[in-house]
Amino acid sequence: MNTNITSTTTIVNLVDQLDIIRQYIAIWFGLFLVIFGNIGNLLLITLFFSDTLLRVNPCSRYILSSSICDLVQLNSTLVIGILADGFNHDLTIRFSLCCKLRNYFDQLSSTTTLTFILLATIERYLLTSSKHHSCRLKHLLTKTRPISLVTVAIWSLISIPNLIEHSNTRQCQLTRSVTHAFIGLICLSFLPILLMFIFGVLTLNNLRKLGKHAQIIRAEQIYKRLLHIDKQLTILLLIQISIISLATLPFMTSYTYIIIFRHRFRSSSWRAWENLILLIIRFIHYLHNCIDFYIYMLVSSMFRHHFIKLMKRYYWYWSKGCCGRGNRRKRSLMRRHSNEEITKKCIFKQPISQKHSVLIIY
Repeated sequence: MNTNITSTTTIVNLVDQLDIIRQYIAIWFGLFLVIFGNIGNLLLITLFFSDTLLRVNPCSRYILSSSICDLVQLNSTLVIGILADGFNHDLTIRFSLCCKLRNYFDQLSSTTTLTFILLATIERYLLTSSKHHSCRLKHLLTKTRPISLVTVAIWSLISIPNLIEHSNTRQCQLTRSVTHAFIGLICLSFLPILLMFIFGVLTLNNLRKLGKHAQIIRAEQIYKRLLHIDKQLTILLLIQISIISLATLPFMTSYTYIIIFRHRFRSSSWRAWENLILLIIRFIHYLHNCIDFYIYMLVSSMFRHHFIKLMKRYYWYWSKGCCGRGNRRKRSLMRRHSNEEITKKCIFKQPISQKHSVLIIY
């Protein structure tokens, strides 16, 4: 009898300790992801919008669209999860509409993010391909605005069942069969990542072929920077695909586990360990929504250079008092100066002449 009481007390203490650990992880690691994810995505959006050559690049436009979707997912799904796991304030239990909206925006933002990265990967593959039949598809993917609108519209319609399907229990869960859940897992997560990986490998293969057949042409310095941007974006996109794959694979495994064992009996200690591990895996999954900007700064000298230049420009703007009504001429001169700086200065800080220069295309 005493042995049973002791074992029960030990299990209760273990469950309480695991719940406390899960609560601390949800608060500190979750808030870290929200704060640094929002800062990174906002800086990345500002960086793409401030550079003329980046803004007109199709690949950068798709990455920009995925960053906007990352902001939506961080400030909807992740914030609600932090309130529930860290502060015991689950809005999805109190308000059924909040549960439905969370499920809706979770699927919408995650699928659109993967789709935009997939479109950027296909665009990089077509850009580096030497096949003639890819020119028409390449031209089609340059129409980023209608493609982005159609992508968001399609996934908005596909995600509508998340507003309707809802369990009658006190947990915010979708009423789906095991077969339906597996089909959704394959179509919405596994298939886009597989396609990204395939086109990423093909793009890397094209880059190696182009590197073996490098040719020297004469070009303006502005085109030299355009080609440098294309090469940098291709490398960064391949790194981003690797991060998405590594972050999503544990999440897909945990989702499969939930589908299989959600109706089976588990002990309280097993459930406590399960909730802790699933929380960590879910936060790891959110990493790829947060660290794109920091990876770009770490890997790409082009992005570091432009970010420093952007910070200097804003510092000069605010320190010189260009915000008053009587300083419109100063603002106009500053914009003109920054545009000339973009178009007349090389990424390696070398002065650019108006004459043609020699360029090696990789």
